[in-house]
Amino acid sequence: MVWWFPWIIIVPEYYRVAIFRLGRSRGCRGPGIVWRSPMFDRLVWVDLRVQTVTVPAQHCITSDNVPVAIQPVIFLRVRDAERSVVAVANYVQATTELAVGTVRDVTGQITLQALLSEPDAVSAQLTAAVNAGAREWGVEVRRIAIKSVGLSADLRNALAQEAAAERQRRAMLIRAQGETDAAAELAEATRILAESDRGLAMRYLQVIQQVGDDGHPILFMPRGNTPHFDPDDVQLD
Repeated sequence: MVWWFPWIIIVPEYYRVAIFRLGRSRGCRGPGIVWRSPMFDRLVWVDLRVQTVTVPAQHCITSDNVPVAIQPVIFLRVRDAERSVVAVANYVQATTELAVGTVRDVTGQITLQALLSEPDAVSAQLTAAVNAGAREWGVEVRRIAIKSVGLSADLRNALAQEAAAERQRRAMLIRAQGETDAAAELAEATRILAESDRGLAMRYLQVIQQVGDDGHPILFMPRGNTPHFDPDDVQLD
């Protein structure tokens, strides 16, 4: 902002000036050159840039009765400069207090799992709720982000144990599925070998060769129902 003479000022692009003449609002001016009456006009400067407000951590209780400490961050900007001056004494403080109450209300309607796993959805719900009230003051809330969610030490340990148990359960399911698939493949292979005497005989010889290759000095040959095969069927290279 630049003051040339008492009756001439230059307003930057990101500012607006609310002019009150003898106590009555004359609207907002800017950007550019603005004329004023030094004796009768009072000026209120309004910043149109996005402002960031970090709210202290709020102690809330979720719908499943879990105490949490939520720290939101508010991104807001003025959309109607005149209303932000006339309709509310301090639009930043008013919007912040409205956001604090909304955070507690919304947190009481969702579970801890939803709060931790769906931060974007919670942020959108908070932003829409606060915007409904802040719009009356000429303020637009661009976004309310959840900066942090504080949990007690006992609850953090319980969640860690639950996550570890879930990972173990998934690992057991994967191993069980692998064993089931292997058993099915083995049963299919057994069926195929059982239907072919020649294939079963070749498999029997392969097992004998593997036992001999392992260096065992004594080879036990089972008696009884051994696979029958014709030596003429075996071709040697």
